[in-house]
Amino acid sequence: VLEFKFNGYYSYPVIYDGGDFVYLNVSKSDLVTESGCIFNSDCESGEVCQDNECEDFVCDDDGDCDSGKICDANECINNVTCVSNSDCASNQECNNEGQCVKKVVRRGGGGGSSRERETEGLGDATCITRWICTEFGECVDGYHTRNCFKEDPCNDSSIKPIERAICDVPVVLEPLEDAAVIEEPIEEIKEEYIPPVSEPVEEDIEEESSGILFIVFLSISVLLIGALGYAYYDHLKHSIKSYKVDPRMDKYVKETTKQGFTKDEIKGALINAGWKKDKVEKYFYETRSDEKVSVPSKTETPLKSALRKNVQSRPDKMTTSGLNTVSEQKPSSFPKKDQESLDKLNKIANPIKNKIKIDPELKSYINKTLNQGYTKKEVERVLKKKGWKKEAYQEYLQNV
Repeated sequence: VLEFKFNGYYSYPVIYDGGDFVYLNVSKSDLVTESGCIFNSDCESGEVCQDNECEDFVCDDDGDCDSGKICDANECINNVTCVSNSDCASNQECNNEGQCVKKVVRRGGGGGSSRERETEGLGDATCITRWICTEFGECVDGYHTRNCFKEDPCNDSSIKPIERAICDVPVVLEPLEDAAVIEEPIEEIKEEYIPPVSEPVEEDIEEESSGILFIVFLSISVLLIGALGYAYYDHLKHSIKSYKVDPRMDKYVKETTKQGFTKDEIKGALINAGWKKDKVEKYFYETRSDEKVSVPSKTETPLKSALRKNVQSRPDKMTTSGLNTVSEQKPSSFPKKDQESLDKLNKIANPIKNKIKIDPELKSYINKTLNQGYTKKEVERVLKKKGWKKEAYQEYLQNV
């Protein structure tokens, strides 16, 4: 026998025959009204569930009330015996619960006299307990719970509302007088036709191989074309067809080579004379084999000797005086033989500066200071300081 309990219905015992379904036949007369109840917790505070109806609690005698309460006019109230101290004996006082209790005597020091505590009138000491409960929570293992607490903390022994109850199973019930059990149709599983896997055809394999070979051939062709293009570009880059040799530089190189100067010495002389370094380097790189400078094998040239002896050491101080800025020179540190060779080389290396118009004294000053080891920037700074205009020396100083 199974017992079911549903929202809005009473409990029904049902005989279970072990089948797949259990049917309940419930009539409308079994429905509980809107104000119906099953437990006292379904009713408001101060009400009880009597015959599934929430009714006000009515007592006939003190035995119907909780401990500490008495039945007064069919209502349970706190058992109040006093309202103020005047309602009690002389050795008693009325407490907050409306009960006469013995006075608390506090003894003082000194003569051993005692002083009784005086209490004020408490007025109406009646306290009615009202319980506040939360909603029932979700069902766990067939039960749901809630929390209840007192709204007014009266010192009574009122019964706490139920906090744990059996869950109600919500079910929609229909009469089974003419109802028939409808069996759901069982779906038939139809087997789908799956065609067999076809074996690979030899023609497809041959086409795939041909495609791979074509890709490999195309990649090799692209690499070859790129390599040939780079080689042709490099050849054009170093071609000497478009290069035009400066006749003055060509003449100077040939004359100095005959005099025994090396290629590095000639390069240095040209650069010091104002020729651009890249143009000098290009001449020695681009000139055809029959026009390239032949360097005679000599142990030491005059210019090498001058450089080895560090004859171009800087003087300690450069001084200028007068409008023509003629410098006070120290004795030249060049050996006579080396000085003559160096002057000869400078004369050949500077064909341009001889044609530039410049003040003779200014020209002499620039040549002497440069021979003493000063840089062009240092010479130019001194000339500006002495008041010379840039147009008077710039062209000569650039080509010297």
